[in-house]
Amino acid sequence: MVGSDYRKFNKFNDFKKTVIQRPILNIVKKSDGIWEFDSDLPSGFSIQRIGRKYTDTDKIIIKLKYKVSDKKETNNINKEEQDSKLVEFIDYLASKIDKGEASKAEALAFISIMKEGDNNYTNSFMMKAKKIAKIEV
Repeated sequence: MVGSDYRKFNKFNDFKKTVIQRPILNIVKKSDGIWEFDSDLPSGFSIQRIGRKYTDTDKIIIKLKYKVSDKKETNNINKEEQDSKLVEFIDYLASKIDKGEASKAEALAFISIMKEGDNNYTNSFMMKAKKIAKIEV
């Protein structure tokens, strides 16, 4: 896109600068005073031709309308989703450990998760996981 790196588009402000502001400013600079840029608008941009013979239709007005998401709400949803996926993953590992089907890596992952969080599984699950991971009990 416009010969720019993808990272310049992953945030709206970066996208706005790369795709809208810089090209508009470039037009204004190269026009030798024919085009004028108005950035005092609350949202959007306006560039207009100036001079004696120009009419009201010699304007380009770009208006932007976008919704800014509430970061707190988004973070809460993401946290809840992460927590539910973690619980799901722990349950999956615990069932494999209980059946004796878990690999050493899965047992180590289970032990690591249990040590990091306040996830309390019965001691028997931890003992089985340590036995599979070949960690001395």
